[in-house]
Amino acid sequence: MDSVSGDTIVKRIVYWPRGVPKKEEDINSFFAAFATRGWKKCKNGRLKRGYEKIAIYVDKLGEPQHAARQLPDGTWTSKIGDWEDISHDTLESLEGVSYGEVFRKCFMKRKIKSKVSVKKENNIMQIISNWFRLLVSRLLSG
Repeated sequence: MDSVSGDTIVKRIVYWPRGVPKKEEDINSFFAAFATRGWKKCKNGRLKRGYEKIAIYVDKLGEPQHAARQLPDGTWTSKIGDWEDISHDTLESLEGVSYGEVFRKCFMKRKIKSKVSVKKENNIMQIISNWFRLLVSRLLSG
């Protein structure tokens, strides 16, 4: 386990913020993790001027599987494993066995930051995406 600014990186793939309990890999833990980066729960994924939003996909047990970020034009972007980011018009277009579905209360928002801050957060989203990939591979192999 390596430590960078107090946050935890396991095997240089999994990111977890300092101060957020990782006892459960449930939606509340993910809300707490994203909150360390300025995200707050919100009611829906409708486009709202001056804010960016994320949607968290969960499986049938309510465990997080994937996250998508809303782009300024209202479409969504996702990291698909090792592949490039993709854009999708609706959140439902990724729902299914691999990513689960967007649960009605799994939306978060925050005020839009400068381009430099957004680039840093994109890197964090990449790390979280890698964590989801690792979790899914563990579930499928065990």
